[in-house]
Amino acid sequence: DKEIDLTYLRTIFAKNPLETITKETNTTIEQYKQAHDKEFEEDYRSSTLFDSIDEILAELSQNNTIALVTSSFSEMFIPLIDKYELNEYFAAYLGANVGSDKRKKMELALQEFDFEKNQAIFISDTVGDIMEAQDIGVKTIAVTWGFSTKEDLQAINPDYLIETPKELLEILR
Repeated sequence: DKEIDLTYLRTIFAKNPLETITKETNTTIEQYKQAHDKEFEEDYRSSTLFDSIDEILAELSQNNTIALVTSSFSEMFIPLIDKYELNEYFAAYLGANVGSDKRKKMELALQEFDFEKNQAIFISDTVGDIMEAQDIGVKTIAVTWGFSTKEDLQAINPDYLIETPKELLEILR
């Protein structure tokens, strides 16, 4: 097993992580998932919510349709959604079970809710995610409290770059 450092992980998340990892390990997405289920399960169990994110989701969901588009498998993120009682705030979940390409998942969400690209905004903490949203013409909010560095996120020119969850309310109200 190759020990993965943060710099290496950031290079993976600057692209499509599932596609990159499966190509580099010469495995299918399902094989990769099975090999790492226990590791992911431990990481997700120890995860906590970012400051005030539950209240922010509650407020935003009153006048917005929120879809969760992620590289994670539903078996990994649904238990977290349940643990923190966030189900009521999301209209849809599009995880790795739907596919690895976030562009396609964003487009599926747009179709499902009959939205035009200019009516949507994609929020992420990774360079690769923001770039995928930009590829299809969806506005972006890059958040600095997650995975990618502020400098890396600034370099790709998101529509918005924010440093606290509460700034989401200022933009999306």
